[in-house]
Amino acid sequence: MKPSIRSTHLLAAALIALGSSAASAATLADFEAPGSLTSWVTWGDVSLQHGNTALPDAAEGVALLALTTASTEYEDDYPATAGAFNLSGTAALDASAANGLATSLGLGPNGLDSGAAFAFEGSAASISFSASAGSTLSLRWNLLSTDTLFDDTAFVLLDGQRIDLATALQATQAVGGAYAAGGQTGWQTTTITLSHGGTVQLSFGIVDHDDAAGTSALLVDDVSVTPAIPEPKAWMLMSAGLALMGAAAARRRDRR
Repeated sequence: MKPSIRSTHLLAAALIALGSSAASAATLADFEAPGSLTSWVTWGDVSLQHGNTALPDAAEGVALLALTTASTEYEDDYPATAGAFNLSGTAALDASAANGLATSLGLGPNGLDSGAAFAFEGSAASISFSASAGSTLSLRWNLLSTDTLFDDTAFVLLDGQRIDLATALQATQAVGGAYAAGGQTGWQTTTITLSHGGTVQLSFGIVDHDDAAGTSALLVDDVSVTPAIPEPKAWMLMSAGLALMGAAAARRRDRR
């Protein structure tokens, strides 16, 4: 049976609709399940938090990923006791040691410094996922800090490329709970377009700069990836090509 112009147009319309539906976001991590961290590699003080009243509510649902710069044996937030701000029982990791946080993330020993600011200690979590070039990574995050003097920094790493989210000095919104003496940025949304396809290494981190006094925390929630779809122009060209094919088929049928 030869394709008609009408059937070819319907096929083109179906393809366009299929492309539009393919643009829905796929959840990479919402941290709601108790075992959500099993597929992640973590360093330092990293934990899942469910309804912890010392922290702000999750952006979505009731759970979130928390990373802090808190130690377990030092009074980072004196007069609070040692480890008071640590959430996992594992101390934040030395940032620049030979086996420290920067090296563990595939950066050089000074890869977490910021200009003249020396990276002291911090925590990170990393996962790999597959995506096509042009896909969009989206995440919700909130930076909390009791450090009002130095630029503790929250960051994302994509295949080793560091993207800073915010610093402690930008955490100026009032917050209750453990960080009431400092502040928060409030929940923010960051979107990043992936420049290449294949396996992508994604990491979140928080690091102290210049001193260990005062604790900073990065909260992460609702991480998703939206697949890339062809531009409308590409769909229109495909539709036009299919229409021409249908017209040619119709002409051949009419000659018979």
